[in-house]
Order: sequence, then structure tokens, then C-alpha cells
Amino acid sequence: MTDQASQESQASQESKDSKEYVFDPTWDQETERLRANEAIWDPGTIERLERLGVAPGWHALEVGAGSGSIAGWLGERVGPTGGVLAADLETGRLEALRAPHVEVARIDIRTEELPAESFDLVHSRMVVQHLEDRPAAVANMVRALKPGGWLFLEDTDSLPLFRSATSEDFLQDVRAAGYGLMRRSGHEPRGGHFDLEAMLATELEEVSAEGRAV
Repeated sequence: MTDQASQESQASQESKDSKEYVFDPTWDQETERLRANEAIWDPGTIERLERLGVAPGWHALEVGAGSGSIAGWLGERVGPTGGVLAADLETGRLEALRAPHVEVARIDIRTEELPAESFDLVHSRMVVQHLEDRPAAVANMVRALKPGGWLFLEDTDSLPLFRSATSEDFLQDVRAAGYGLMRRSGHEPRGGHFDLEAMLATELEEVSAEGRAV
């Protein structure tokens, strides 16, 4: 049984970092990894997007669009009167996306400013926790929101991982090795907590957080 937890935060309202992203976007199995993540996380993501009320006419930004599953869903949801900008450092996997009303762009939110006050929704999943300057990335996304828009961030929180009913030492060596390597690449294992902290530091209102395990 896999026990993973994510903490999500939502609120109303070709240079590289000094550290490399832990998952090489050119890795020959990266597409398979991204699609596996979509299979795991898409149902919960979509349920929360529906709860936010994504509707026809909305303009949405998907930061770190991966293989495009959520960008495609958003494109169908916002309809011909809306639009979706699917942004990623590696856009090759998005070129086959035949979703309506979706534009693909290569954008590095670490170094490029997003269009100001342009989106009703900005969504990012499993991205912010990998960035060295997380508050700056969150502030960049906040600036891209229209007044009254929503920022929806999803990142993992590794604290509940590798525990069993009989022991909290379950696979601790595996956890230490794996997350030690990821930390050296800039990954923050408590990403969900840091998302919330960064959002509370902005002018956003109605900030909240919740978690789910799959």
C-alpha cells in the first residue's frame, strides 16, 4: 500500500536556478513519471477545481503543466469564451495536446514575470516545493491573478510517509536517502506547509489549506 500525502493551499485573489530540478525533464522516462503522477493526483485536483467553481469564461494559468492533463480539463471547462495558458520549462510533451482553448508557452516562473492581473485561476502542482526561492514564485503567481481570482497550489508533505501501524521507523533509511538527495536539489519535503506560509505572506484573502492521502 502506498501512503502519500499532499497539502493544498488555495486563496482568493533559458536561465536556471543555482540548483537543478531533481527530475531531469529530458529523462527518457520522464513522460511515464508525469503520467503516473497524473493518474494518482488528477482526481483530487479536479474535485477541488470543481469546488472552486471553475466555469465557462474563466481564464486560467497552469504552471508546470507536465503532460497537460489538467490544462486539458481546464480548457474544456472554461469553454470558447475562456482560455488556458499551459506553462512549463519543457513544452514538448504539450505539443500533442489537442484541448480546446489552450495555449502552450515556455515560461520559467523563477526568472520571468507572469502577465499581471490576467487570470481568474492560477494552479500549480508539485512545482513550488522544488524551487529555491519559493516566496518569490508564489508572489509572481499572485500578481498574475485578477482581483478576486484564485491561487491553487498543491505540493507534497513527506511527514506522514513511511509509517505503519506497528512502527514509525518503517523504511526510515529509504526516506532519509531519497529525500536527502532531493533536498540537495532544492526540494522541500514539507512543501504544502511552505505553500501556505508563502501565501499568508501576500495580500491574498481567504487563505486555507487541506490535505489528502492516496
